[in-house]
Amino acid sequence: MCGRYALFASNQEMKAQYGAINDFEWAPRYNIAPTDRVPLLRLDSGFRRRFDLAHWGFEIEPRGQKKLLLNARVETVTEKPTFKGLSRTSRCVLPANGFYEWKKENGQKEPWFFHLEDPQVPTLALAGLLRERVVDGDLHLETTILTTAPNELMAPIHDRMPVIVPRHLLQDWLNPHLAFPKSWALPAFPGTGMGCKPVSTQLNQAGSEGPTLLVADGPRQPTLF
Repeated sequence: MCGRYALFASNQEMKAQYGAINDFEWAPRYNIAPTDRVPLLRLDSGFRRRFDLAHWGFEIEPRGQKKLLLNARVETVTEKPTFKGLSRTSRCVLPANGFYEWKKENGQKEPWFFHLEDPQVPTLALAGLLRERVVDGDLHLETTILTTAPNELMAPIHDRMPVIVPRHLLQDWLNPHLAFPKSWALPAFPGTGMGCKPVSTQLNQAGSEGPTLLVADGPRQPTLF
């Protein structure tokens, strides 16, 4: 599962990293939560990379009850009716400086921040799907994040993690004319290229924000091992 992440890279950093053709307005966020409007990268009709803003979560109403789908399991995404068509035609990536997961310790939920260790790569490319629908006459964009089995770094804390698209596969992933590759259901992005650290328990509140969230608010073990 991926239920919270951070994106504090600048517009210019993201545009340079992904080779996007357009600018967009973005203020640094350290605690992005479901329903928030977030940047995503996709291909336009000319196969150029462009950024759009979409709400995080697919809103569905099974049996008349509203539900928000934040994540889709990569192993079954081509089988589920909600995601099947989108996995062929509407793949995207969501830039993130890192994502959070919680570990239960001494009866408390303690957040950890997972990120790339390479300072030359500003953001992770989280694999996602994009859905377009008309709400009250306006075009409404929604996105969901794909998850997979955990790598060795994530495994001690959670049994799922976001699918991270490697740079050399980014264009193929975004290309709607290429079939959904079965390789995306294989083991996760290697933990050797990632780091993790304990962060503030203020993250337990969705409304908390700011760079101080990346600082642990008490003595804790520096690693999960």
